Amino acid sequence: MRFDRLRLGHDGRGPLLPGRGLDGLAPGGDGAAAMVAIAASFKLFDALLLGLPVLHGAIGNPIFAIVMEGAAFVLIISVVSRALAGKAVGQGVAGGLSALVAVNLFPLVKLATGVAPCVTGTSYPLSLYYAPIAVALSALTVPLGVRAGAALRAFEGLTWRLRWLSPATLALSFGVLALLRLL
Repeated sequence: MRFDRLRLGHDGRGPLLPGRGLDGLAPGGDGAAAMVAIAASFKLFDALLLGLPVLHGAIGNPIFAIVMEGAAFVLIISVVSRALAGKAVGQGVAGGLSALVAVNLFPLVKLATGVAPCVTGTSYPLSLYYAPIAVALSALTVPLGVRAGAALRAFEGLTWRLRWLSPATLALSFGVLALLRLL
């Protein structure tokens, strides 16, 4: 299986994004860019619901993490050999390395938002504190997502009849987010 044909899926946050729905990665990274845009739009919608400015730490930091993690994944998959990418071990290595790159880039968020998320009482970056968890989960979820995507390809023949499902799912997701913020 080639990385430019991956269909990945995992519901994660923060430094776990490389294992998230990086769906339909095209050779140019179009799928990763779309995934980053969708994930960031949910956070921007959250900012609207909470009445927070975009550069507030609760909004800007996650958006920065989403962008850095998407970029790290595209960087890593561009250098992993095709032979290695076809194996679960190679996919796990790519997921783990992309998480490692992303958590090391995240301290730069202070330059973007002015907020440096650190372990309480220290100047140690929070992303580096949780790096082992992010790397391990991404190394596990990327190969699992590839397997799930391969299983879901069996439904590709139904896409024309279910073409309304994607916009409906997006609208429902925004509605659920709004409902959760009201509670």
